[in-house]
Amino acid sequence: MLVVEHFVAPSVVHGLGVFSKHFVPKGALVWRVHPVIDREIHRAELDDLPPHVVQNIQTHAEYLPSRDVFRLGADGGYFMNHSDDPNLIDAGESMFA
Repeated sequence: MLVVEHFVAPSVVHGLGVFSKHFVPKGALVWRVHPVIDREIHRAELDDLPPHVVQNIQTHAEYLPSRDVFRLGADGGYFMNHSDDPNLIDAGESMFA
């Protein structure tokens, strides 16, 4: 769940991306896992889904290999782009600027 106010807009990375509405200082909490917002989908569940849905999940979800699940956000986190030069620090169950 994104804990900062945000919006979705065009992005040069993947077409659409999520952006903060306000300045986020270094070290600030930006995202944390919330079971109401962040759905976990076991990889085996993908077998029963149409290929276009599987592709969508693989594109927009975070894969957690230790649990063999995809974590898919139901908020702007769905549009978080994956970058080789990220501006967030991934601490597992949370992310910081």
